[in-house]
Amino acid sequence: MKQKWTLFSLVLGALLVFGFTFWFGLAPKQSLVQKSILESAPDYFLEGVEAKTFDENGLLVESILADEVKHFPLPGESRLIKPSITKIQKSNHWTASSDTGLMKDKERDIIFTGSAKIVSQANSQPATTITANTIIYADKDGSITNIGNATVLSPQGNVKADTITAFTNSSKVTMQGSVRGSYEQNR
Repeated sequence: MKQKWTLFSLVLGALLVFGFTFWFGLAPKQSLVQKSILESAPDYFLEGVEAKTFDENGLLVESILADEVKHFPLPGESRLIKPSITKIQKSNHWTASSDTGLMKDKERDIIFTGSAKIVSQANSQPATTITANTIIYADKDGSITNIGNATVLSPQGNVKADTITAFTNSSKVTMQGSVRGSYEQNR
């Protein structure tokens, strides 16, 4: 009987050693998904996005529409496909749209690229349209910088420049690089 338990113990011990060796031998040395791939992947994505921001009085301040939004945590940015962003201020509002967009988390700056366009309209005034290769909205100073083939189309006339910067908090506009335009005279 003692010999039976000794034999059983030896067989059980051999099976355990073989089992642990087999089990830990199969464990992969590294993760199946590399860490660098996970770090560059979005932490979430949304489709058919419609987001609205209201002030403390319940008035609409900002509206964001996009076909797709992907958020990347490490650079702290969201990449948008077909974004359309409307900002409403006291006496005017503007809507910017493009093929792609990039929003920074901390600064709340927005970069529009690919068929970028802004339509601005003050109360009871005709709309002014600005197109450019790239449009950058800086939230800190309310500036809208239009870079590359920047064109302003307004009822008063048309202006083209390499770079056009407009400030949403004032009526100040600066133009740089090969500025040319045509205006209709009032008669």
